[in-house]
Amino acid sequence: MSILGIAITTILGLLGIAAIIIGFFGGETYLVIVGILLLVSGALTLSMFKKRLSNPFKD
Repeated sequence: MSILGIAITTILGLLGIAAIIIGFFGGETYLVIVGILLLVSGALTLSMFKKRLSNPFKD
């Protein structure tokens, strides 16, 4: 998995978790929805870069 994939997945995951937490404590529904969407996009990014994760030495 390339550094770019790891960075994008980490940033999207952390932003998603932060948005969900802020949304629950602040009572803002749209932040919870945005957080869920960020987590989904992080999972899709992980699956896109997963080919290299399963076999990093195959080139």
